[in-house]
Amino acid sequence: LQKMQKFFTKLSVHKFPYTTEESSIMELIKSWVFQGIHKTTKDASMYETPRFYGGSFPGVKLKIEVLEILELNPKEVAEQLTLMDHALFTKIPPRELLLKSFNRPEESPNFTEMVSKFNRWANWTSNEVLKKDTPLQRAEVIHQFIRIAKKCVQLKNYNTSCAIIGGLNNSAVSRLKQTWEKLGKKDVRRYEELVKLFSMENNFK
Repeated sequence: LQKMQKFFTKLSVHKFPYTTEESSIMELIKSWVFQGIHKTTKDASMYETPRFYGGSFPGVKLKIEVLEILELNPKEVAEQLTLMDHALFTKIPPRELLLKSFNRPEESPNFTEMVSKFNRWANWTSNEVLKKDTPLQRAEVIHQFIRIAKKCVQLKNYNTSCAIIGGLNNSAVSRLKQTWEKLGKKDVRRYEELVKLFSMENNFK
């Protein structure tokens, strides 16, 4: 429960929009957390009002902790990302894909929203790597994202997996030679397999 709360809190910091389904999940988590508020510390300096998808606990202050990506289980992260993408994907009506409507945002708001989410996952991946100070720390984050991307593929969520690989292929990340040298052979092999899977080469055939 604590990990779920922290994970969604971190997403709220990045201002990710929540769907109706995600909001329902957050309401449930909030009710659980509210029941355990009496267990928190009384040090007011360590508290601030949490904001989930634009909401908050009226009159209640909680300590907000940002959970590191390395503290999360790759399988659980992949599952949550897949649920979010599934909610967006199922909102796209066929008409938004006809006659190249997806090239006109005003005619394809749901498709545009999913593209925006794809870009956010890619940027999130890059930012998580780049905010670390040492090559070893950055390599550990890359290792974690490779595992998450692999789990997404196993869940048939190619969209998020592709976004993660796109984030790792960002020039600001890919040029970190010392960082990539810290990866194990198994990670390098998995990464290369994922890059090949999403390669655009000969995609016109």
